[in-house]
Amino acid sequence: MLFKSFTRLWQPDCAIDLGTATTRVALARGGYRFAEPSSRAPAVPALEHGVVVNVDAAAEAMRPALRRLGHLGVAAHPRVLACAPTDASAEEREAVVEACYRAGAAAVVLMPEPVAAALGDGIDYASPVATLLMDIGEGVTDCAVIRRGALGTAFASRIACADLRAAARDAVLAASGVEISDAEAARVVAEVGVQPPSLDDFGLPLLLRSVRVTPGAVAADGAAGASPDAQTWVPAGLIEQALEPVAIRIVGTVRSLLVATPGLRRELRESGASILLSGGGALIPGFVARVKQATGLPVRVVRQPLDAVVEGAKRVLPHAAAHDLWGQVSGKR
Repeated sequence: MLFKSFTRLWQPDCAIDLGTATTRVALARGGYRFAEPSSRAPAVPALEHGVVVNVDAAAEAMRPALRRLGHLGVAAHPRVLACAPTDASAEEREAVVEACYRAGAAAVVLMPEPVAAALGDGIDYASPVATLLMDIGEGVTDCAVIRRGALGTAFASRIACADLRAAARDAVLAASGVEISDAEAARVVAEVGVQPPSLDDFGLPLLLRSVRVTPGAVAADGAAGASPDAQTWVPAGLIEQALEPVAIRIVGTVRSLLVATPGLRRELRESGASILLSGGGALIPGFVARVKQATGLPVRVVRQPLDAVVEGAKRVLPHAAAHDLWGQVSGKR
């Protein structure tokens, strides 16, 4: 019994946000946080559109972080609270759990990503007032209503920041014949933003402003392609036009949730609540204005858009331990 109590005392609990692009880990106690790319080899993605597609690759992304949780040089096997999109199927949820076990977890429970993100912004667990959070991640846009710290109505679309970058790359290639890297595409998207395209009297994109791009495609093995010294200019209007259909679909996710939840818009107006934006998309210029225009509701970005999910899951860890959620998981290993 004494040994069991000692083991429980030293067994670390941790929160994991296993994202399409980045895996984030936070320890229950202290300020320990770890972030690494979710795929160690670009040719072998661990996740696509927010869900695990390669369990071994996902486990490899988490393993270094879990190994660092050892005490006195002894490898740790933490209890893990991991997050998953609200639309993840049973098989996709099981893949997250399996990846955590293969990475070294002693026990695993899951929670919805939007709930974690809302809690990471500091919403009151016990509040009966609805909170509507829109998480625009790397591979999925996930919207959910949260009440008393629990998931209510949810709606997700598997289109997000990665699709914006792909549209930007395609637009640059079509306009100039130049291939750009994913990192350069991200910079271009951040510069252009997702404001509706500026059109002339004939409905064509205005070509007055241009965006500088640096050629340099990244090969499958991660090596740089074309020389980054050369630069070219692409009309911003062409990129805006390419981003527009993706932005419309992303914003359409929250519109669909409101349509599916009669009375929610009025409830949010009466309570004075803002729609919360989290994820990398929350940092792209134009999304706050677009969501506000599409919903007629105030919108604000959470305090830590990139870390809100893992910080919210971390906030839940003491409650998970107090109620022994890991002990209630069927199939615990």
